[in-house]
Amino acid sequence: MNIILAAGIILIVLSIVFIKKWPPYWGFLIVFLIMGFQDNVEGDYVNYKDEYEQIAVNHIADSRTMEDEPVMPVIESFVSYLGPFWLFVLLMSLFQAYVLTEFVKRYCPKPYQFLAAILFFFTFNMMLLQMKAMRQGLAIEMMMAAFMLADRKKHQWISLVVAVMAYYTHNSSLLVLPFFLVFFYISVEADVKRFLRKLGIIKGKVKESSVPKVRKEGNVWSNLLRHPLTMPALMVTVYLVMYYFKITVLNQYMIPLMILTGGNNRLAGYADTTNIAESLDANLFDISPLIVLYDAVIVFLVSGYYKSAGPRMRVFCAMSIAAAFGDMLFFGAGTFARMIMYYVVFNLAVYPAVALRIKRKYGKKWALVFAVFLLGYAVKTSLPWITGMEPDRFGNYQFIFMP
Repeated sequence: MNIILAAGIILIVLSIVFIKKWPPYWGFLIVFLIMGFQDNVEGDYVNYKDEYEQIAVNHIADSRTMEDEPVMPVIESFVSYLGPFWLFVLLMSLFQAYVLTEFVKRYCPKPYQFLAAILFFFTFNMMLLQMKAMRQGLAIEMMMAAFMLADRKKHQWISLVVAVMAYYTHNSSLLVLPFFLVFFYISVEADVKRFLRKLGIIKGKVKESSVPKVRKEGNVWSNLLRHPLTMPALMVTVYLVMYYFKITVLNQYMIPLMILTGGNNRLAGYADTTNIAESLDANLFDISPLIVLYDAVIVFLVSGYYKSAGPRMRVFCAMSIAAAFGDMLFFGAGTFARMIMYYVVFNLAVYPAVALRIKRKYGKKWALVFAVFLLGYAVKTSLPWITGMEPDRFGNYQFIFMP
């Protein structure tokens, strides 16, 4: 029996049956069971298990990442006093599931919160990849926690501490920093202005007249720029230009660039340069038309929602669009493609919000079509990994307590 597939089907059925009374924590409880009790799949999981057992001998944090990324080894050292590796995985997964649940509760519109856990479960760049890239998965949820802590009324500075901890868990979390800083500024802007006003550095806002302003008729170009389809069309055009650049230029120069930089910077080290000398003439970055089409649709719909979104959700939308561009650009570039994982998880807030906008503008039927489109693509692209019986795939998955 394929445990992950069976759990995913149960998750979908329960979400649909109890669609109006399905709080996020029930969906992420199923995610927690799969992530927290995992065993028998090769990859980073096995490497971290060996590392943990080595640390448990004398409870001293010692790892190949200790110099630049010490947080996880230190946590492993503390947990090693409490129990074996499976306990560490359980506690880490509990933290991740809790953060995901709170994120969905805070930022997802209630009518479509049921989508979040299903998307996280089946989207390959979410649950499945986080189960293999455990340390990076921990850093991702730490960054999500940092965003939520920044969005509090008090003590937003704690979010900066958590963001720094995420960086020292996995240095690649630096990719999220520009978006986090914008989000942080949005959250503290009112307090900063209030403080500066008290100091007399800036003056209070002048109250505008209660007389309504008369909207001036613009010219053809200004009307075009204000049209709701202009930004989506422009973003898709940029996306297609980047795709053309990928297939004509990037495919030709990316492999030599990976060889030149692979040993010299932290992120380039994730590029898969195995047997690269025999592959220089190969088009390693070929991408399925289905992926190109899917990401183009996402760019169009999220760009259309961007204008009506609030300031914080606009940051998430920008990350969602960046994830779609990155999915298209870096598909086939080995584990370098893992870097978009930091952006993809914010789709858990963006996609349900887009679904709600579609429902309000075009009706429930089209919102359902969008939901099926999302889930169908997620299942189709993850199914080969869920059912595959190669040593590093999840057809071999079993619970830690199984013989």
